[in-house]
Amino acid sequence: MNGLDLQAQRIQNVADPSAPMDAVNLQTLEARQAGLSWKQAVRAASTANITVATPGAAIDGVSLSNGDRVLLKNQITTAENGIYVWAGASAALTRAADADDDGEIVDGTAVYVAEGTTNGDTAWVQTAPNPIDIGTDPTVWSQFGGGGASYTAGNGIDITGNSISVELAPSSGLSVSGAGLAVDTGVVVRKYAANIGNGSLTSIPVAHNLGTRDVTVQVYDNATFERVVPDIVHTDANTITAVFAVAPAANAYRVVVHG
Repeated sequence: MNGLDLQAQRIQNVADPSAPMDAVNLQTLEARQAGLSWKQAVRAASTANITVATPGAAIDGVSLSNGDRVLLKNQITTAENGIYVWAGASAALTRAADADDDGEIVDGTAVYVAEGTTNGDTAWVQTAPNPIDIGTDPTVWSQFGGGGASYTAGNGIDITGNSISVELAPSSGLSVSGAGLAVDTGVVVRKYAANIGNGSLTSIPVAHNLGTRDVTVQVYDNATFERVVPDIVHTDANTITAVFAVAPAANAYRVVVHG
């Protein structure tokens, strides 16, 4: 046959190549580009330590059938991690034929997990350095792809579906808007303080930049710490003016604005 025309159709279910002239599927090509060596997919993967001798009937919510491949990645004895075949709830797991000998699990070995409440539709890569003596050396499996990544909300965080947001306590003094997280000025009192006086001005503007005329102002003497009572003009939302009968000396007074 010569000049095969696929008429814009795809060739599907191409096996991983093993001979020099075999066709290469996309998964194998991408794996080689990424430095990965893919194994046949597993049906489920562990979420905690599993007793290899008696693994139980289900892993990660998946009821297993004889011959199912599973990935153990959470073993307390990390040398037990790896790809196994399930044969029954009370039957010991056995390492899969493609993952039971030295050189078959290496740095960059990858596997896809098909099902599971936590690990379904995820991909995992083995990251322990070579050489690896299967059953003796630890293997470490890290997630690098798939839609099953799980996140737990910490304090002050809310996760709903794919949306992560800040969760505020009542009257916390914070507010959230499309512009971001901000101080709630209706709850939190803000402060501005500065030294004033230059020996010549009797009316001294103070730019507090608190964004409101609803401020309280106190002035005290920097030397004696006694309170001073000038006239206060709320000039605008960001400025007050302190008016004295006599011009204060340089930095003689300190003004404190709360709002």
